[in-house]
Amino acid sequence: MKMKTLNLFTFILEFRGGTYASQVHSSALLDAIGTWTTILSEKDLAYWKLTRPELQIFVKEQAPIALDGLSNVWCISGTIADHFALLNIINTRHV
Repeated sequence: MKMKTLNLFTFILEFRGGTYASQVHSSALLDAIGTWTTILSEKDLAYWKLTRPELQIFVKEQAPIALDGLSNVWCISGTIADHFALLNIINTRHV
């Protein structure tokens, strides 16, 4: 039986004047995004002035876009509660 390889994805969120970084292990980009939205602490979300449902809606409504000329790098941009949000996702360790 073939085992799933876990990649390390780095998430960098720019929101309301702050830049926030965190990492998730996952086998695929979309799975990593879903995991990321569920593992963030309530304390971090409160500090960012963001609710989990707002963040989950944001990532579901926007498709990650691969950045031209780069490998394993995507971004999602849009608004959350009338504030611009930019999420960069990097497959930091591709196994």
